[in-house]
Amino acid sequence: MKINKKASAEESSLNFLIGIIIAVLLMSAIGIVAYKYYEKQSKVADSYEKFVTNISDLQDQEQGYQIFYISEGYVLMAFQPGSDNFGDRAWNCPDSGPLEKWTFTWQITRPDSCGSAPCICLCKKGIFDEVLTKKACEKSNLCTPITELQTNITFVDPDCDHGVFMPGPDTGIFTVYYKKDGDTVYISAEQDFVAEEKQELIDTYKLQETNLEQCQNSNDCMCEIDFDFLKENLVLEFDDTVNLLDRDDETSLYSNSAIKFKSDYNSFYLYYDKYLYLGPSMNDEPIIVSNRLYYESNTFHFIEETKLSEYQEKPACTTSSLTF
Repeated sequence: MKINKKASAEESSLNFLIGIIIAVLLMSAIGIVAYKYYEKQSKVADSYEKFVTNISDLQDQEQGYQIFYISEGYVLMAFQPGSDNFGDRAWNCPDSGPLEKWTFTWQITRPDSCGSAPCICLCKKGIFDEVLTKKACEKSNLCTPITELQTNITFVDPDCDHGVFMPGPDTGIFTVYYKKDGDTVYISAEQDFVAEEKQELIDTYKLQETNLEQCQNSNDCMCEIDFDFLKENLVLEFDDTVNLLDRDDETSLYSNSAIKFKSDYNSFYLYYDKYLYLGPSMNDEPIIVSNRLYYESNTFHFIEETKLSEYQEKPACTTSSLTF
């Protein structure tokens, strides 16, 4: 049987042409997918850089919001200054709010790139991981120390007891709200940073700070402060800053470093249980202190209740400190 060479050549040419078309279509599809992935990652990186700038430039009492593009599997996080890790032995975040809850049985390690400064990171879980691994943030190239903020700043996310932890939603986009109040930077996926009743308690505490500032500028060295707001299940933690905490879970509601306090402890807690108590922790046996503070050398000193009589009504500011 004779073979039609012309038909065979035409068939080969057609197959070759179809092959080229298929290859071009495949390359175009791959190119489109790659471009979309690049475009998406660029949006994520741009959102992150813009957010870092917004937080770095925050002034006291300033607030704002930002549309954040974030791929699924990414988490926007903030490490507190000086902290080594994020989380606890067993924890989950967010506790509430619109974002998906993630559950952990380990802490997330602070990246070396953060140094000891307040630090914002965009961390990513692995393809086969349910949540972030311990070292997930160390592998991220999107971690930035916020050196413009003072080192004693506290990041607060009302939806997470451990700090700012915001997983990217399936939609790939959400709104981030932020606000600076004293030494506290609130970051949240919801516009209400603090529940209304908690905000009233924060405002009550800030009023006492105002009273202390007025006392600093007066000739009096004894300042009487109303600590009754602590009866609302609150506690004040004193170290380099003053932190107002929810007593149930020790979530930070507000912090400030402008006013200095002193006791015999390097750090201590102040709370109400029938009397006004002060101690190095919530578990150690505390002592009863007065709500009258002694002011000396730009520092307020707490006075043990039994020693209050040793102070004059309006002592000279040069009197030696009688702190317990």
